[in-house]
Formats: sequence, C-alpha cells, structure tokens
Amino acid sequence: MPCGACRELMMQLGGSSGEIEILTDLSSGASVRLRELCPDWWTEKRYDG
Repeated sequence: MPCGACRELMMQLGGSSGEIEILTDLSSGASVRLRELCPDWWTEKRYDG
C-alpha cells in the first residue's frame, strides 16, 4: 500500500489520477482505486470539469 506522501504525489498527476488502480492482494488480484484511499483529497475541485 502506498504511503500518504506517495498517495498525494499520485493524486497530483492529473484529473483522472483517482482512477489509478493499486493492487492490494496479488493472489486474488484485488485492487482499490486511488480515490478510495484519498476520499477527501484537498484539491479535488481543482480537476472538476
């Protein structure tokens, strides 16, 4: 799981960065989207249409 600083960096990559999938379990293939790890990201409105 990426640390908080890494999550912040990835979220700043662009408007669709919240869609980045992070593998959480290799054997089952389970993943989570970055936006789920940063639900109250402080600059979310910056990228709204």
